[in-house]
Amino acid sequence: IDWLEQRLEYKQRKRLRKLIDNLIEIVYVNILFMVMASIIVLPLLALIFWSDQSMGGSGNC
Repeated sequence: IDWLEQRLEYKQRKRLRKLIDNLIEIVYVNILFMVMASIIVLPLLALIFWSDQSMGGSGNC
């Protein structure tokens, strides 16, 4: 019974470590995706913002 308990603990520890590794990988992928999305989206938002501002300024003149 003792060796079974030790083996179960080892399996649980291994499973927990695998779960933690998976969570770290998911977080890393999400951060990487956020960085890539911000690199793509922020210039587009800036372009839209500046084009709207310049159109508004030219309309007032």
